[in-house]
Amino acid sequence: MTSLHGTTDSATMTLAFPSMPTMHQGPQTLKTLLLLQQHMMNCAETFLVDGRPRGYLSLAVGAALYALFTADPYPARTVDPGPRVIYTVAAGQLAQKNQEANFGIVYRAHHNEKNMDQALIQRFFLCLGPDKAQDLRDRIIAIINPSFLQVRDEAVAMWGHTTPSSRSANLKTLEGPWHATEGMARLWRNIQDTVSFAVAAQAPVPLQQITDAALLCINRTQCYKTAYLAYRQLAVQNYQVLKAHFEQAERDQAEVEDEAGAHGYGMHATEAADCALQQSVAERCRGSRRAHIHCSR
Repeated sequence: MTSLHGTTDSATMTLAFPSMPTMHQGPQTLKTLLLLQQHMMNCAETFLVDGRPRGYLSLAVGAALYALFTADPYPARTVDPGPRVIYTVAAGQLAQKNQEANFGIVYRAHHNEKNMDQALIQRFFLCLGPDKAQDLRDRIIAIINPSFLQVRDEAVAMWGHTTPSSRSANLKTLEGPWHATEGMARLWRNIQDTVSFAVAAQAPVPLQQITDAALLCINRTQCYKTAYLAYRQLAVQNYQVLKAHFEQAERDQAEVEDEAGAHGYGMHATEAADCALQQSVAERCRGSRRAHIHCSR
């Protein structure tokens, strides 16, 4: 339901949230909290009223993780404009109208952010279950009007303990095994999982290192040689450009394979031809050996 200046209340926002994941019954760990974080991200992205292409994703993640999804700057929170318009001195009627319109925009953005925070916090509590939710409520009792990110950070401080060895092992997964047959989306998720763990462990990975690791994984497969060389020639090379470039390369390659398959020259047709060629060569070799033995006799 919308109210003053077109704000949307938290209950209405919650209606658009995806279904809750299955509640984790065992002890909370950083791994289980990161699974919940993905759900909270999905929830925050459902609210598109203010025209943000990723919804309110910035309310569910910090700047380091936000940079994996968009090249846009991390949005600053909207400052509370107060309960009413304060006109500038000697403002005429037109100026007052403009100030009222601007006030409405700022008021709506600020209160929508607050309402989304509340919706995310309540969903987070539900996902944790009553006992753990109460433990977390007790911990944040001294925080006045906490944001979701503050609540999440307190949860990580309570249950998301890491060790030097776990942080080192996580960093190694950034360049872990991946093949083109798994799809680019799988590679981006692998990277997101690694970065999420690193951020939660207060050891964020520089974006350039993330970009280099993604490029290494792609190049290691040798499946996108042409696209790799083309990327190296681009004037701007960063994570968002890399994602867009290789996602397009993946679509182009799929289109070529589909077209070839329609004419009997697809991947499976090539494999069948290779097998036939190998069988033919083997038969000729066996025939040559039999002929040589016969002549020797």
